[in-house]
Amino acid sequence: MPSGCRAMTAAPSVTWLTAPAPPARRNDCSSLCDLAHGCCAPDGSCRCDPGWEGLHCERCVRMPGCQHGACHQPWQCICHPGWAGKFCDKDEHICTTQSPCRNGGQCVYDGGGEYHCVCPPGFHGRDCERKAGPCEQAGSPCRNGGQCQDDQGFALNFTCRCLAGFVGARCEVNVDDCLMRPCANGATCLDGINRFSCLCPEGFTGRFCTINLDDCDRVHDFDCLCPSGYGGKTCELVLPILSALVLSTVLLTLRAWRRGFCPPGPCCYPAPHYAPARQDQECQVSMLPAGFPLLPDLPPEPGKTTAL
Repeated sequence: MPSGCRAMTAAPSVTWLTAPAPPARRNDCSSLCDLAHGCCAPDGSCRCDPGWEGLHCERCVRMPGCQHGACHQPWQCICHPGWAGKFCDKDEHICTTQSPCRNGGQCVYDGGGEYHCVCPPGFHGRDCERKAGPCEQAGSPCRNGGQCQDDQGFALNFTCRCLAGFVGARCEVNVDDCLMRPCANGATCLDGINRFSCLCPEGFTGRFCTINLDDCDRVHDFDCLCPSGYGGKTCELVLPILSALVLSTVLLTLRAWRRGFCPPGPCCYPAPHYAPARQDQECQVSMLPAGFPLLPDLPPEPGKTTAL
């Protein structure tokens, strides 16, 4: 029952839809509203059941998409003469009214709004729109997924529309994506189809091998900024020192190394002896270099040496 309507019973098993009598100044729809498909609303209008429409709910609603049809009940699509199909959108006289077959093809009506074309020699397609042109004569000449184009057979020659990564008259050439040398730091470029990948050397990573895994190694190498009185590749040499004060500083530094603290300075100690460390940071000692003297252990402060 539509909202705003009220059912009234006049006799057993007899029910009709009505509404309270509207004021005299409003229109009374009770004599016009189709009570089988709607009811009178308090405002005097006719409110329709689902599937019905019109001023007095006298028309059924057709199936959505119905083009050349009508309905007796809601959501029907009953085709008018000359039309067929679920939505009454297919012309039963299409062969005579539209002549869909091209290039001299003969239209044959199959019923239900369907047809087919009998094409003359050298033509094909649903409406005989395609000619047996260069693409068909060459037998799918385009390679690697390329699409053959010949203006539906009417072009003098065919052309190939290549997929990304291929070029050539017949898409036979794979573009060398490594030609521009995209990989850095001596990496090996591996060509693919419209893509490439870089095989990075040891110590580098990233798509283009531009990320150095250890910034201290200076590309498979390292430099140590030695504290005063030391030299060599890893600061392993004690330089000739005449001053006793400088010699004491060297001993203090050795003791700091033994305790696992870095002396002041940005020196980097590579594995296996030391992990990278910055100035005033604690060293992660895993193994002492061979030959270092074992000095008495004194608890130094982090980042500082301890007096003897």
